[in-house]
Amino acid sequence: MNSAMNIALPLPPDNDIIQQGRAVVDLIQMAAQCLQTSLSVSGYHALFAIPPEIENLSRVRTLTFNHNYSLVEIPPEMEMLVTLETLSLSYNRIGRLPLQVCKLRYLCVLDLGNNALTWLPCAVERMKSLRVLNLEFNQLQTLPTEMTQVPSLESLCVEGNPLVSDDAAEGRWESNNPTKSSPLQEVRRPLGEDVKCAVCAMLLERSAYSKEESVSVLFVDIAGCRRVPLMSALCSKKCYDQFV
Repeated sequence: MNSAMNIALPLPPDNDIIQQGRAVVDLIQMAAQCLQTSLSVSGYHALFAIPPEIENLSRVRTLTFNHNYSLVEIPPEMEMLVTLETLSLSYNRIGRLPLQVCKLRYLCVLDLGNNALTWLPCAVERMKSLRVLNLEFNQLQTLPTEMTQVPSLESLCVEGNPLVSDDAAEGRWESNNPTKSSPLQEVRRPLGEDVKCAVCAMLLERSAYSKEESVSVLFVDIAGCRRVPLMSALCSKKCYDQFV
């Protein structure tokens, strides 16, 4: 089969959720049968999730799901795309990046611009081949500290996010801790399943700490971006004190 051939089907109307979902499944199945190395699905405004049939694209290297304005969900089956090198998911409504995407060992380019992301998983450190990461115009306040463990990262775009500023963080820190001088910020949030405590991970004593989590923010230059706020999760004040 010709992996460079274009596959196109009539686009159902935007108000027909069922027909648009079926059309996308048909596109995926046709691409899988033709052993396509690339597939683009854009303009399906009623599509709210990438179908699990995506796992059948055994040879795809480039996958595009852009401008699907109702799209909020990336299925766990995405991790089956072991040959994937470029994944573009811009101009959707995606609120979280599932851990399965972080398992794509050959992924070089990840475009998540213009979505609704509020956080990234710590497992981003597993993306050893990632060179380009576009996160512009989301709702990110910080990035995980594990971003510094992505060895191939060359380009990081975070423009248009409500990132915590180092000046603001220093001001809050000094007002709460007048005897300290540090650019670290302490805040509180629920302890999520993908959040690991930086100190507990080293000491292997997580069970000894409370379930309430502290978060410290450190500002670094990374992949062409200056003063990016990176977040370290700490599950208690005891851990926080050891960290600082």
